[in-house]
Amino acid sequence: MLLFIRLKVYWQCWCYDIMLKIEQHYKLFICLLTCIFSATTISLSIQWNRNELKIYRFNGTDWKGYISGWIEMEILTEPTADTMGTCRISGNNGRYIAKNLVLPKIVRNPNNNQLYVPTEIADQGFTACELKGSLTIPGHIKTLNSAAFIGVTTVDGSLIIEEGVETIDYNAFYGDTFTGTLVLPSTVTYIGQNAFNSTKNLKEIKFMNGLSGLIWNSFTNSGATSIVFDGWQSLPTWPTGQLFRYLPETGTVRSINSPISSVEFCDYLKLRSLPSGWSPI
Repeated sequence: MLLFIRLKVYWQCWCYDIMLKIEQHYKLFICLLTCIFSATTISLSIQWNRNELKIYRFNGTDWKGYISGWIEMEILTEPTADTMGTCRISGNNGRYIAKNLVLPKIVRNPNNNQLYVPTEIADQGFTACELKGSLTIPGHIKTLNSAAFIGVTTVDGSLIIEEGVETIDYNAFYGDTFTGTLVLPSTVTYIGQNAFNSTKNLKEIKFMNGLSGLIWNSFTNSGATSIVFDGWQSLPTWPTGQLFRYLPETGTVRSINSPISSVEFCDYLKLRSLPSGWSPI
């Protein structure tokens, strides 16, 4: 009986030690798998039984950097004989970790192996997630719903919004720490209230021709000291009011590839709460 108890204790200690070593090295194991499969087209899912860690790779190289957390999908349209379905995606709120994240082009439903194109980011889809480096929103994602990336305060690279994105809803990037120049492509037609509020690390905002819908406080408290209008053939039709309030006291407004002068754009923005110390160049 005593021998049995000792064997049981030894077995439990040995199992615990093995599990501890696995836990300590699971990130290295995941990185090795990523390297092995990086050249192939796969849909890889790994589940860690302690914290439900899952890793997905889509089409081999769609994901960049490392990923911890998981992607959830909500089906919007089912695939047909000629087309893939569409879906809305989100991450593991607050615990999703990625470096230089490029959102996927294709998502495979593990239940039936069907392929779907992500066209939307869900409400609060990646709220307060731990993102490092840059974030790329591909053009096949048409809509970023409310608070999609709100409170991402760990990011230290640029936000890249590709041609094709159409709607950036309210609070989408509120309080995020993206740096450098934010380029809003010509396909973007609507930016909601507080969408880029308190993005204090931005240096420049570049509006490509076409943005028609801009709601109050869209860029309030941004740190940008430069605004560029590229390719505009006429002044935009944005509402007067508090669009650009609490930006730095001084900055510059520039017009390029446009018959509208920098002076006209600067005066236009001052009617929309741009501080009086800003000047055209």
